[in-house]
Amino acid sequence: MNTVLIVIIAVVFAVMFFKQQSIQKQAALHQGKVAPDISAITGNENQTNWVLFFHAKHCGPCRKLKPLMDKMAAEHPNLQSVDVDEYADIARAFQIMGTPTFVAIHEGSITEVKVGGVTRSWLRNHLSAA
Repeated sequence: MNTVLIVIIAVVFAVMFFKQQSIQKQAALHQGKVAPDISAITGNENQTNWVLFFHAKHCGPCRKLKPLMDKMAAEHPNLQSVDVDEYADIARAFQIMGTPTFVAIHEGSITEVKVGGVTRSWLRNHLSAA
């Protein structure tokens, strides 16, 4: 009985791991491509450097990150929160597969996509570059 339970748990974790790896690989394919138009959420057609934080209300990790992102956005106007339910068309344009997702845009091109959490240093580096 214990062996069966261990095998089931191992299979579940393996499926979750490979699903996450698939999402990360899919996200990496967008690097270097021209970013879709985001002026609907930013209100700024001239700014070409952004860090986008894609989140959802039903996402537990997103709810934990949102207050920190809101605080950082007050200091960095080039950090933009994007609710994937409210702005589903923009999330589709970026092909967001899971939340939270961070997208760094420099000079109108996607430079990096991170699914899941990011470090403060990653944010600082990309916000200062943006």
